[in-house]
Amino acid sequence: MGYSVRECIIQNRNYPDRKYYVGEGKIREIKKKLAEANVESLVINDPLEPAQIYHIERETGARVIDRTLLILEIFMRNANSVEAKLQVELAKLQYEIPLMREYVHRYKTGEHSGAYAGGEYMVDQYYNLIKRRAAKIRRMLEKYRKARELQRARRKELNYISVALAGYTNAGKTTLLNALAQENAYTDDRMFTTLSTLVRRINNSNLNLLLVDTVGFIDGMPLYIIDAFRATYEEIQFADVVLLLVDGSDAPAEIVRKMQAVVNQINQYMARFGNESQISKRMVYVITKADLIDGTKLAAVLQVVEMEMGVTPVVISAKTGEGLDALVRKIMAVSALDKETAWEEKQ
Repeated sequence: MGYSVRECIIQNRNYPDRKYYVGEGKIREIKKKLAEANVESLVINDPLEPAQIYHIERETGARVIDRTLLILEIFMRNANSVEAKLQVELAKLQYEIPLMREYVHRYKTGEHSGAYAGGEYMVDQYYNLIKRRAAKIRRMLEKYRKARELQRARRKELNYISVALAGYTNAGKTTLLNALAQENAYTDDRMFTTLSTLVRRINNSNLNLLLVDTVGFIDGMPLYIIDAFRATYEEIQFADVVLLLVDGSDAPAEIVRKMQAVVNQINQYMARFGNESQISKRMVYVITKADLIDGTKLAAVLQVVEMEMGVTPVVISAKTGEGLDALVRKIMAVSALDKETAWEEKQ
């Protein structure tokens, strides 16, 4: 986000403090450091409870940015389309609603913080305002969701195979789409470059394959953010094949952690809106950026992934073209198997 990090503070605890996240002694130390360094913001690498944000801001006088808010700020920076902006705004409002509820509660019980000056009336009014705005955005996004539903139905009629590109943020999903579809969609070496769904046909006249680029996942992303992007994540839910991409240049343990984070969040989403029992049959694990991996590391990565995840991933490099033909063959095999399974279930 372009913040200049002045100091990193770590406290080892068995569990977070209910009031301040860190202990009372540590929060006083942080307050002193903030004053000495003339720093206005405090970034905390965990999602915080509204009461914790309230008490930390009240004690330190600094703006508190927890992990969730930082992700939302990145979203806001990268949102370009109307739909993406609405989705980000909804996620931001859903983040603010419990926080405003906490401030309203504190005002009504007599704890008046100076962080949101203006009195009880102003905070209460803002709380009601964001609830109304969130409801309006949901209605607007529902129109986008229904339009996507019609588009998917039309693609099914034309016998297109839908391939959703899913995976951890900055795994190279858009780069793969560009390589397979000979597109020039915007890419960057940073998180959440893609916030809008992009559908393109693979550059092969003999194959009816449609690639669908989606928003990346990240560990610790609250479900309400995924809910806000429901229209986008439905492309994963209804895809014939789901490619789960992960950056192969990471350490083997980090690759497994990211894979597990994506699988867990997809399953959580499916449990809420779909059928999580079917998604694993349509999922292909893909190790990207093979051009950045030497043979020794690749062998270690494959061994760890097979042992921890129970799958053999396809290894590719969208930059050099390595493994792309094998990936297309795998997509066709999985889509054929899925159609066969669907036919058997129908019978």
